[in-house]
Amino acid sequence: NNGALPKSLYEREADEEDLNDALRKVNGLEKKEELTDQLTSTQQIEVRCFHCKQCRRLTEKKPSTCFDKGHTVARVKTHKKFWQCTKCKRRATTLGQNVHYPKGGCAKCGGSQFTRSGIISAPSVKLTSVASKEGFKARGEEHAKFLRSNKI
Repeated sequence: NNGALPKSLYEREADEEDLNDALRKVNGLEKKEELTDQLTSTQQIEVRCFHCKQCRRLTEKKPSTCFDKGHTVARVKTHKKFWQCTKCKRRATTLGQNVHYPKGGCAKCGGSQFTRSGIISAPSVKLTSVASKEGFKARGEEHAKFLRSNKI
């Protein structure tokens, strides 16, 4: 303090509370970013699913048609892998230890090329023109009207 009287008796406490609020927000954003990074980098997870022995297929939900037909259905652990269509960016998943690529084409565009993806898509970063060079002119000409505003 440089000898000036505080504006309020509680100015220091108010400033500390503002700082604590800002730190809580930053900590929350850091945790959210860490979780997002973890989810975008995880390309497969272990899940429990249903395996029908007669149909020879894996499903995440209880296959009611198989139960209705009296098929032998067992709960098994397997891998769920995440994919993304290279054409339209639609996401797909596969179930099974030995499944290395989605069967058939993309459900949206029919494309057959897929790349591995995370549990969630990476968030898109929007670049704004705040720091872009297109909005500025050489020597600050865009500010000339303000620099010479007191001339007649």
